[in-house]
Amino acid sequence: MDRGFNLAIATNELRENLDMLLTTFGIDHMFKATCCADEVRHPKPWPDMGRKVVSRLGTHATRALMLGDSVCDIEMARNNRMQTCAVSWGATSFDRLIVASPNIAITDFTQLLDILGLSNTNPEFHSIFHNRTTGISETSLVY
Repeated sequence: MDRGFNLAIATNELRENLDMLLTTFGIDHMFKATCCADEVRHPKPWPDMGRKVVSRLGTHATRALMLGDSVCDIEMARNNRMQTCAVSWGATSFDRLIVASPNIAITDFTQLLDILGLSNTNPEFHSIFHNRTTGISETSLVY
């Protein structure tokens, strides 16, 4: 990425399913690191997955922002000392996410672009976030 961000995915999905989705949408090349539930001993909310993603990114957890649409995302990130950003466009109610005490909570994708200073980013980068198939490093984005 030309803005110094690396994208990653930490998901409780199985590797086979994630690979199929990323390939189907033609976005597998966008992610520097991914980690699935079947690649760790304990999936989210345990810290294992976050540690693995941060290691694969070659960065430190304090330089990563976890975008989460579930309480277990927020808990996994907190267990790894990552910053957390709750997003309202997932299956978990926004009120429930707020109770999990994320560092940031947003209701619109453009708020994230503003927070990261990416309001005038390239279309490919904007499109991947807009489709909610992302993950943040150098800062790193983990979703």
